[in-house]
Amino acid sequence: MGWGGGRDGAGGDGVGEEAAGNDGDEAGEAVAASTSFHYIIVGNEVIPGNLASCALSTMQNLNTALIATKLNIPISTAIATNVFDMPFPPSQGAFSEASSADMTGIAGFLASKKTPLLVNVYPYFAYANQPKDMQLNYALFTAKGMVVVDGSLNYANRFDAMYSALEKARHTDVSMVV
Repeated sequence: MGWGGGRDGAGGDGVGEEAAGNDGDEAGEAVAASTSFHYIIVGNEVIPGNLASCALSTMQNLNTALIATKLNIPISTAIATNVFDMPFPPSQGAFSEASSADMTGIAGFLASKKTPLLVNVYPYFAYANQPKDMQLNYALFTAKGMVVVDGSLNYANRFDAMYSALEKARHTDVSMVV
């Protein structure tokens, strides 16, 4: 698989080929062989939004392409917490109406691949928007114990509401990574 460079005029400007002592394809393959990817992220906070409906199919197509080239790189997406309706108590956490269908499909894909969902958390905004309902240590993920009581349920941080949303989408088998 080439990198578009080389001396055949098929693209690239040839920069670095002389220094590498070979053509661009061989240099690219050497870099690829020594590079490790933890994940390939499709979109950054595109859900909800105009591109949300493209995320799952892009993830599936990219996965197919990687399998065809025998590359085993997990594919995920990065979301902001605005995909969740985060009411108090956390047990009521769910995907927002605008993101529910897209997130349910993506959660299914991630579960089938055993790949986590990447979440960009913004503790300041969560706390600033709900200072009466939310303790700072709950928003910052620093509570030493359970700080929110919801009937017989107790919660330590905002992930609990996020997991409630995944549970309602029937995907408790999807982990989250910050």
